Amino acid sequence: MARTNSPPVLLVHGEADDVVPSVRSREAGQALRAAGFIVESLFCLRLGHGIDEAGLSAGALFLQRSFALPAGPGA
Repeated sequence: MARTNSPPVLLVHGEADDVVPSVRSREAGQALRAAGFIVESLFCLRLGHGIDEAGLSAGALFLQRSFALPAGPGA
């Protein structure tokens, strides 16, 4: 089945993750870019397998940008 759109992707990963190595997110980002996706990545130095304030903030901003309506005439 052919893809009809390519939504943007945000990858957030902890460099100290001992469950899923951060290299896997880097590989995923490369594969997604190769498939035509726009990918943003955030790698948090001391973060393990979880999410922190930086990741939550990045996610909130990413969603705001992704779902923002385009400015109309005179905006």
